[in-house]
Amino acid sequence: MHVGATDPSRKNIKACEFGLELLAQLLSEPDAPTPIAITAPQQRRIGDVLALMDESASSHLCLDDFAALARLSPYHFVRVFRAHVGTTPHQYLTRLRLMRSAEQLVESEDSVMEIALACGFRDLSNFMYAFKRAFGHSPGNYRTARKSKTH
Repeated sequence: MHVGATDPSRKNIKACEFGLELLAQLLSEPDAPTPIAITAPQQRRIGDVLALMDESASSHLCLDDFAALARLSPYHFVRVFRAHVGTTPHQYLTRLRLMRSAEQLVESEDSVMEIALACGFRDLSNFMYAFKRAFGHSPGNYRTARKSKTH
């Protein structure tokens, strides 16, 4: 591949990430639609999606993958997921990844970068920002504080 070429899979990944972020932002606006009724089959399918997210939080599945599993359009999937779980799929998956990374920071000696990548974050800067926002400390400071409490 020459220097000016773009990897098509990176474009697809960026498009999925952008789509998730855009839908999350649209649904968090004050004039978001009122909550919707969720059918029993939709609840079961959302349960299947939650199981998939739990099993493969570190992989790079996108909104279209989750929507397909739930047999809904991406837009309707986000609405149903949010009504059932209380958060968007992107927010849920990010929190799941952050919780797993926090556990690994305390339990392993792997580097912060290795943990971030193993938990599904694509780059260190996004991980560091999300972690500090969620836990109030950088991953390194969190590790140090938690390990000193266990010893």
